[in-house]
Amino acid sequence: MLLSELVNLFLLDVCGGKVNQTEKSYRGKLARLLRYLGDREASEVTRNDIDCFRQAMQNQKSHMVGRKEVTGGLSPFTIRTCLVTVRFLFSWAADHRYIPMNPCDGIRINTPKSIHPKAIEDDTVIRLLKAAAVTGEDWYRARNVALIYLLRDTGGRAGGIVNALYNNLDIKRGVLFVTEKGDRDRALFLSEMTLEALKLWLEYRPTLNKKNSDHLFVGQKRGAIRYQALQHLLCKLASEAGIKERHNAHAFRHAFARDAVMNGADLSVVAAMMGHTDTRITSMYYARYNIKELKIAHTKYSPVKGMPEIRPEFEGMAA
Repeated sequence: MLLSELVNLFLLDVCGGKVNQTEKSYRGKLARLLRYLGDREASEVTRNDIDCFRQAMQNQKSHMVGRKEVTGGLSPFTIRTCLVTVRFLFSWAADHRYIPMNPCDGIRINTPKSIHPKAIEDDTVIRLLKAAAVTGEDWYRARNVALIYLLRDTGGRAGGIVNALYNNLDIKRGVLFVTEKGDRDRALFLSEMTLEALKLWLEYRPTLNKKNSDHLFVGQKRGAIRYQALQHLLCKLASEAGIKERHNAHAFRHAFARDAVMNGADLSVVAAMMGHTDTRITSMYYARYNIKELKIAHTKYSPVKGMPEIRPEFEGMAA
């Protein structure tokens, strides 16, 4: 079986035949492997091939952003998630007996540098909000401000947010129920500022919803907006605001989780708010601290903080 055929079977099985963000993410990472190895027989892939593939990614001098090639290597996070997906593919293939052995057995996934998901900065969010508040017609401004607040406030996956249904918004309880990857339903909790932004958007929504869409967020012509439209919108607002820093939709999710962890939320609570099925996922990506953060935590939690100060007594001057 060719490697491309194996990839297609893998995606069909693990993604249930649905073309969603998970499927697109897996396909994009595995396409990188296909470009490197070529479409050879899957059973002929060796551990050395995987090791060489990892080294090739680490040594890249440029990479593609959309259709544009930019200078600079792949981030450690990109390399790691790509290797994790490759390992998942071959583990699945070996378990289903499509290949005689898993070439990723015994291969370490760790990359040379510490892996941190790239979160959006608060200053970037504020600049996006300011751009959204003055760009386009009134309905467009109201919708886009509400979308940005919702992304920053909830940690929700962008796909779940754009596909959220109007009837699943409970203004009184401050909850939006969404369906995310794996067809899992969960609740996104809304702060007062986000609720106010949503209420303003809801005043405009009936006049725009000419196609009678059930979705919470709609456009003027095409009904419900899609994930790609949200990404395009963020890029447009970033251009208006002169933003060069990271501003993609998933970076909002990373920021929410990181802030929750840094503010002392229990990992199980963060995992539940993020929709993670296992707290180990939350810990792996978000319970990571640099020296400055650990120093602040030590100052806050040091057990000697509340103890009386006792100094040594000397009969004469200390030597």
